[in-house]
Amino acid sequence: MAEDRSEEHAEEERVPRYYVNSVGIQGGPIDLVLDLGYHIGQRPRETLARVVLSWEEARILRDFLEEALGGYEEHVGPVRDLPVVLSPAEEEGEGVSSGGDIHS
Repeated sequence: MAEDRSEEHAEEERVPRYYVNSVGIQGGPIDLVLDLGYHIGQRPRETLARVVLSWEEARILRDFLEEALGGYEEHVGPVRDLPVVLSPAEEEGEGVSSGGDIHS
């Protein structure tokens, strides 16, 4: 049993954790790219991780997120909407299919 805990602890040390307040999304014909990042003030967004999913996996992720959010809101109350802040290039429609920085 102690061995199971040490394996779990070792995995936690191997898998990086990030606080993310910015998500960029780009879709292609066979997959979806999520750029997860951190953005503060006037500094450019720092991309911390890029996750590539098939569209089928994206649908499964959406379903999991909807279920998790529904359970949270049932117990805690509604999650408030945050404003989406677009860069000047995004506001002009240059080079972005969707996404933006979300700020509280």
